[in-house]
Amino acid sequence: MDWTKYIGIPFSWHGRDWTGVDCYGILCLVFDVARGIILPDYGYLDAPNLTPLFSAGLHESCWRRVDKPTTFDAVLFSINGQPLHCGVMVDDTRFLHARAGVNSCIQRVDGMAWRNRILGFYRYVQP
Repeated sequence: MDWTKYIGIPFSWHGRDWTGVDCYGILCLVFDVARGIILPDYGYLDAPNLTPLFSAGLHESCWRRVDKPTTFDAVLFSINGQPLHCGVMVDDTRFLHARAGVNSCIQRVDGMAWRNRILGFYRYVQP
């Protein structure tokens, strides 16, 4: 998998394509292009808290929590004590993400900026 084409996409709130993405948008774009899966927003546009996107039972989520991440798993992070950021794992130690003020990039999930913010890893399960 060539992840370099996903690096440098501009940040855009609620962005879902090559012109701009937010954190969930980069996950949606990767799933669409690389896996042919269109991820639903589950009402994300109305709620910045990302918990409903990954919680089983809410909106009949197709995400299942896993202990050990692999490629294409989602990672959920806490920002200021809230589940407000996510990314897509490119392997078992690095993730691709986008955030305000920063174009999409790949970072280590165990890096100082992220390791203490991990809320969980989630695998998409086809409905």
